[in-house]
Amino acid sequence: MQPAIDAVRRGLTRFTDAIIERDISARFMVVMYGLFPEIILDWVEDGYICRDALAQVRAAAVNDFEGPAADADVSEYNGSPPTWLAHANHDCVECNTREATFEAISMVLGGSPNNNLFRRNDSRSAELTGPVEFRDGARKFIILLTNEDSDCPFYEENK
Repeated sequence: MQPAIDAVRRGLTRFTDAIIERDISARFMVVMYGLFPEIILDWVEDGYICRDALAQVRAAAVNDFEGPAADADVSEYNGSPPTWLAHANHDCVECNTREATFEAISMVLGGSPNNNLFRRNDSRSAELTGPVEFRDGARKFIILLTNEDSDCPFYEENK
């Protein structure tokens, strides 16, 4: 699965680069699912930060989001690579994971009984609380990446 994820990651990097190059006023958020829907990156306007988060997603491995290696060329990160993303291993090999994509989308859009997405207590990249809030009049675009159909929701009240 990792080669396919790598190809998608390269495409998302090019997509984010195009937004940055065109100076489009955009805000980014990254939500992962697997055990439960979780925000790993709250709203940011810096496309470089979003690109770094997406570039670190791995399949069937711990996604520890440590940031680029110390000797990496970080010029693409505008001189300030984030190294503080945290999340709760959504590809837990020993767990019975759920890929509840519809639940994650519904929660982000505020359409579920439980709209409070998980954020780790030690995260400095996802510190907001409560449901996702959009700017007034914002056009919403969701890019869903998955390799299967949606599983049943994680949260009982969202079933």
